[in-house]
Amino acid sequence: MDIRELAELAEKYRTLTTLRARREQLEDVGRAGFSDDEGKQRRQAFAKIAAKFPGALRELEVTSAAVLGQKAARVEQTLVGVRGNAGHEIPAWMQVVNGFHRTLGEALAVKLWLAQNSFGDQDARWQACVPWHASREWHGLACPTTREQLAIYARPPNGRLLAIVWTALEREFGMNRDELKKMVFG
Repeated sequence: MDIRELAELAEKYRTLTTLRARREQLEDVGRAGFSDDEGKQRRQAFAKIAAKFPGALRELEVTSAAVLGQKAARVEQTLVGVRGNAGHEIPAWMQVVNGFHRTLGEALAVKLWLAQNSFGDQDARWQACVPWHASREWHGLACPTTREQLAIYARPPNGRLLAIVWTALEREFGMNRDELKKMVFG
């Protein structure tokens, strides 16, 4: 995880904190909706954050503004430390969250590519996927490196791409799924 990714993660948490705090503010006074203008602005913010951080909207849904704000502060503090000292340690939970977003983003991109590109056999599909995948700007932790792995994206376990993501995170960080989920959504 580099400084740019850490700065982007800080911005994500600031944005999520603002969005969630406003929702909680309205809920506290018994309002369940937003004005048309505010609703439009929120939808635009949701689209932007979801495109950059796949899975972040679920985090927004299940995490309070207070916890999101604490995460934002911790990421900001770490960012200051890293900028002052390149050897400053980045906490595991930040690396896990970053890995989650990158890997889910990659999984969604691979799945979309498969849906848009039909091939007669796995070999042709694999041969076309290799240069496409190599040209991608960034990669997650579940890069399809074999024909068999690419086939898993076409038919993920239980029809869920998240199964691929959690498995990759378990392998990378040596933690169980519940621990990882708590780091991402807790």
